[in-house]
Amino acid sequence: MNNKMTLKRFGSKLVNNETAFSWLAVTPVILALLVFMAVPIINVVYHSFTLWDGLKAKFIGLENYAYMFTNDDFWHIMGNNALFLIAVPLIIMISLVAAVLIYEEVKGWKLFRSVFFLPYVLSAVVVGYLFRSLFAYGGPINQILGFAGMEALKTDWLSSRGTAISVIILAVVWTQFGYGMLVYLAGMSSISPSVFEASKIDGANWFQRFVHVILPMLIRTTEFLVILNTIFVFTSLFDYIYTITRGGPGYDTMPINYWIYMKAFRSNEMGFACALALVLFGILLIISLIQRKIVNKADDWGE
Repeated sequence: MNNKMTLKRFGSKLVNNETAFSWLAVTPVILALLVFMAVPIINVVYHSFTLWDGLKAKFIGLENYAYMFTNDDFWHIMGNNALFLIAVPLIIMISLVAAVLIYEEVKGWKLFRSVFFLPYVLSAVVVGYLFRSLFAYGGPINQILGFAGMEALKTDWLSSRGTAISVIILAVVWTQFGYGMLVYLAGMSSISPSVFEASKIDGANWFQRFVHVILPMLIRTTEFLVILNTIFVFTSLFDYIYTITRGGPGYDTMPINYWIYMKAFRSNEMGFACALALVLFGILLIISLIQRKIVNKADDWGE
């Protein structure tokens, strides 16, 4: 009996020691998160309710948010972001088609795999200046149109909202689809070859295998890429905008993250920029939750 009690106490002490050691091990990480994430987030939340120029802050309550939602520029810029979201389905579709072709090992697939992924490793600044040069009025695109006898199609691509946004979307799709292709290839490699063999035995052609086998089994991969690219469009277009259009003409190609930069570091409206950042976070959170709900419903229907 005494031996059992001693063993029980020893086990309890060992568990307590392991728990204490575990907390001690993760303490540096917790402190790092508090210093580098929690404190800045609390700082942003507080200053979103202030008139702050980076030095002095005056509490003004909800005035930043009231000004934001009654400001025509805010809704115009949100419209720009909505247009940039066109890039997301384009990236998904091109990534999927490229991945399927490479998975099927079409002629020259090894070369195409490297060529398709190359734009992704290029700096966004390099890509931005490349597309700015290509679509300048005296650039190669207009010169090619002139040589082809299509003078009527020549235009100043970056001087109007529709064509400038199209150029930016093209640049984003060109750089991002290579990563999506690799993610889809990883997803397809996890599908058992026996599934494809069974579908072939049943007489399914390439298109039927694509629709009824590949797409349903890559639903989670698609969800990941949709969420990832949606977040990218809202948070990572700065380099493209800065190098291609600088947000112009006017505010016609300016996304919300570029506007945050302009308000914070050009106009010294730090408090308003904090409010914009929190609204952007809320938008991304809502979009992510909606996308997850849609995918979960699709899974339920599939079952």
